[in-house]
Amino acid sequence: MNLQRLNGNDKKIVNHTPLKIRFDWQIIAPPIVIVLANIYLIWPLLTNFPATIDWRRLIFPLAYIFGPVGLYFYVWEISRRRLTSLLAALIYTLPAIRLTEAINFGDQAHVIALSILPLSLICFLRYLRNPTLVLITITAFSMAAIAIISPLTLFTLLIFIMTITYSEMLLGQGRFKLILALIVLILAAGLSAFWYHPEFLIDLFKSDRGRALISIIWDLFPLSFVILPVIGAFTFLIFDRRPLWQPIFLAGSQSFVFLLIYWVGNNISSLYVPEPAHFLPELIFTLSFFLAQIITTLFKVLTLDFIRQKIKIPDRQFLLIINQVLPGLVLILFTVLIIMARTNYWDLIGGEWAAPIIYRHYGGISTIVGRAISLFTIVILGIIWFNYRIKRQNV
Repeated sequence: MNLQRLNGNDKKIVNHTPLKIRFDWQIIAPPIVIVLANIYLIWPLLTNFPATIDWRRLIFPLAYIFGPVGLYFYVWEISRRRLTSLLAALIYTLPAIRLTEAINFGDQAHVIALSILPLSLICFLRYLRNPTLVLITITAFSMAAIAIISPLTLFTLLIFIMTITYSEMLLGQGRFKLILALIVLILAAGLSAFWYHPEFLIDLFKSDRGRALISIIWDLFPLSFVILPVIGAFTFLIFDRRPLWQPIFLAGSQSFVFLLIYWVGNNISSLYVPEPAHFLPELIFTLSFFLAQIITTLFKVLTLDFIRQKIKIPDRQFLLIINQVLPGLVLILFTVLIIMARTNYWDLIGGEWAAPIIYRHYGGISTIVGRAISLFTIVILGIIWFNYRIKRQNV
């Protein structure tokens, strides 16, 4: 399989060469703009430190500020368009949903894990495209970290993994990529087993909410035999071997899934699928990608020949308007919206810090079993790395 990037005429050609970050102003400027916008919005949170500062209180504002930067690089990894990535990050920055999740619901861990999620997804996507020992190790550890920080974000991570894996399967080597995804999930499960040990899992499924979730899944199982083949056939016909359409598929499918969860969330309640309001940050995350993709696609549509012929403007001036003036006006609009949104942020913060992150701890034989599984996983990875280095030295 010839792996070239999407700049040829053959839409079936895929380039799996990862993006290289160059230190020039075009690469550095967008993340700086995103960081400054988030600092501007939550400035009271940064200036009103409590008397006693601990790492849990310091990590949250940093995660909040750099969360949209992670989305920027995630969208850039998929779309290869800086404007799409910047627009997605700015749209994600505007709503105060993440801050509401931390202050009103007291779930700082959710926001912190959500800021790590894009980087984990980037590693996972690169791992599916070019599986290496380095990538599988980083991906597994990042997934385990997300699972440990926030069980809610673990559920979100699994949804993203399913959509990304399926989109990559549509581009070719589907069985191989599915196996790769299962392998990294097994490793991540092993690494996080010290936290998700048997006692915790038993308590989860014995609870009323856990039994309700199992009952709902059991009721939906027969219906899935009808819905899943239809969805699979539909997406296969449209997106099969079309890498140029992968950003549209991922943005649309992920937005659809979280919209569905949000609307039916009242009927799906457990530790991993709580009230739908808790999924608003994920919904804004995915809709930001989707809306940014729509905006930049509209810019691209305006450059089509039949539209340019109907507009009585010289080609040079027309392209100047499409490529510079319109994007500039959109960015000015977002600047105005961010300035207007500042009041809502400051009213929400009110100079108060949210409660620190609190974890639930277990003890006894269950914890020992979980730790043993995690230790065994780390040992296996260590042996693989040791053999890999020995083979490289002998080459």
